[in-house]
Amino acid sequence: MAGKPKNPAPDGVEGLVKGTSSQGLLTVSIGSDHGLQEGHTLEVFRLSNIQGQSRYLGTLRVIKVTPTEAVCQPVKPLTEKPQNGDRVASKILGS
Repeated sequence: MAGKPKNPAPDGVEGLVKGTSSQGLLTVSIGSDHGLQEGHTLEVFRLSNIQGQSRYLGTLRVIKVTPTEAVCQPVKPLTEKPQNGDRVASKILGS
């Protein structure tokens, strides 16, 4: 997986982390109804109202998709363990 290039989901696709597994897989709140397909990549990040607490966690690859949710795995190790409520998006704007 690590050698594959990014394959971003369609522009404007955004959702939330709904769950994590002990195997490192994540379930997200968006699926094929939002244009996601297996092999797409999503960026995962945490937003906070506290200055300096927002974090970019890394890139996920969609490995299974249903109409309303998807299962993803990290492309490479994430900077922090994802939590329920973290955000996913096709891309992150600005820096």
